[in-house]
Amino acid sequence: MFRRPALLFCLMPALFLFAGQAESQPATQPQAGSQSAPNVEQAKPIDPARVASTNPLHVELRPPPADSPGNHGRHVLRFSNPGGKPVTIYRPLDGAMWGWYRPHYRFEVTNAQGVDIPLSGRCGVSGLWHQSTWPASFEVRLMPGEALEMPVYIPQVVHAEAGDYTVRFSYILPPGTTHADERSPLSQPPSNAPRLPIPEHAWFGTAKAKPITVTVPER
Repeated sequence: MFRRPALLFCLMPALFLFAGQAESQPATQPQAGSQSAPNVEQAKPIDPARVASTNPLHVELRPPPADSPGNHGRHVLRFSNPGGKPVTIYRPLDGAMWGWYRPHYRFEVTNAQGVDIPLSGRCGVSGLWHQSTWPASFEVRLMPGEALEMPVYIPQVVHAEAGDYTVRFSYILPPGTTHADERSPLSQPPSNAPRLPIPEHAWFGTAKAKPITVTVPER
């Protein structure tokens, strides 16, 4: 639905269904009798409204429908709410699969020999999709018993060599996150990325799908 004129891996995430490091406090000198040591970094307390959500969120990675045009990279993510309260999740921003934005849509792929298949390089254009707004275009509220399915491309598999691959998926919104563009220890969005606040009613935590096997045919 949203298009971005860019390289291949800037376009593929658009086929989704519409498609930090902890701060530290200054060290203080210990008082007499104190057991605290100087120069010890202390993590900033997590906002009580942003702790790990207690209501469960399930996610499943499914193969594409049998009658769909063949593409071994295209699959379906199914999010469901088996709990008794509503949960709010967010569709991926452009760059979420590379860890540039949160929630992080993390795919981990290994070949038959157990070797990790890394993410390929991509263009630096990222963030909001064309004509989208944050958070309205991305927010999805799942009531108890409801589910959402979205088509997705697995970046590491699209151009992989023929063979069998084990694919794992995780939806990650770390407790305490206040902005979708918070810096990750592993990768960072461009420095000019817009600030995108995460609402307090978001589902915080990690939801992992069971691993699946993807077979890439000979071309």
